[in-house]
Amino acid sequence: MTQEFIHPTELKKRYPFLAKKSLGQNFLVNLPILSTLAKKILEHEPRTILEIGPGPGSLSQYLAPHVKRMILVEKDTQFQTPLEEVVAPLGPVEIHFGDFLNFSLSDQIQKSDGPVLAVGNLPYNVSVAILQRLLQHRNLFSHFYLMFQKEVALRLTARPSTKDYGSLSLYCQMLADLKLILPIPPSAFDPRPKVESAVVKISPLPNLRVPGIDLPFFETLIQAAFNPRRKTLLNNLQGLTKEGKKVLEGLLHSLGIDPRRRGETLSLEEFSKLSLALQKN
Repeated sequence: MTQEFIHPTELKKRYPFLAKKSLGQNFLVNLPILSTLAKKILEHEPRTILEIGPGPGSLSQYLAPHVKRMILVEKDTQFQTPLEEVVAPLGPVEIHFGDFLNFSLSDQIQKSDGPVLAVGNLPYNVSVAILQRLLQHRNLFSHFYLMFQKEVALRLTARPSTKDYGSLSLYCQMLADLKLILPIPPSAFDPRPKVESAVVKISPLPNLRVPGIDLPFFETLIQAAFNPRRKTLLNNLQGLTKEGKKVLEGLLHSLGIDPRRRGETLSLEEFSKLSLALQKN
């Protein structure tokens, strides 16, 4: 590293900034956690790292010296000076100010930049939207290391017949391998959030986990299966076929699925079989 690491507390003294509730800002300031997260990211020897919402650059300082290209996308321009003065000198850093949801990934990242990792302490209010956008461009990335509200992290990694399992679990697990790797307490942040957080390691799959799946239809299916959560599949899925309730009941039986089951009890494999069958109707 070409310069000494600046502690997050010292960063705030040098470059006074305020956490904005409107942007869901809670800054990770715990050095052991920052260091652990950086080591896990750098184990993959990434050539390029895309960091979403770097804030004042605490994690960026750990990562920038070890990559060929560091792309920072930050919505809040109050961090322009610390990012330019502290992070940019550490390596080949590119700083983009604007909303990540409008950032052109396909224009900014090419296969030749690989392996490319996306990392970020995501604002709670847009974390799922950011993840969905990354998954839509999953062919550009080898891994994501993303921090979520723990409740969301549990939903992403949930298994059938658990309270956290739902359409978000199924959608993400169709597209990637997901593992909760690092729980983070509120005390690790400034300001302290009222909820716990967790980092999820996400490894995008090159293709859908199940061949032949029509992803938009699969999304429609899983959302219907859980709306409402406590109703049976037979009741929730009637709108997906023109053939009527009896035909749907027969189809479910033919797949070895009891029509009285609820969506939360079906595995990804079972939903995939059902999706493939219903796509034909």
